[in-house]
Amino acid sequence: GTAGDAAPALRKRAMLASRFNTFLSAPMLFGMVVSSHVAGVNSSTMAVMAGLSLLVIWLAIKSSFNVGKSVN
Repeated sequence: GTAGDAAPALRKRAMLASRFNTFLSAPMLFGMVVSSHVAGVNSSTMAVMAGLSLLVIWLAIKSSFNVGKSVN
């Protein structure tokens, strides 16, 4: 039926949403921990740290799309 035809597309969409959610939970947790434990950080240092965190997340997401693919 039509439900069986849509299953692979739905699985892929669910996998991408789950992966995206997992990667976004890391900076959220980082921000929660840093904000409650580091009082002496000024806003420019925090902006640099946030930018570096986003870069790492972007690289992790980009590289995760290559997992399981052949190198050849």
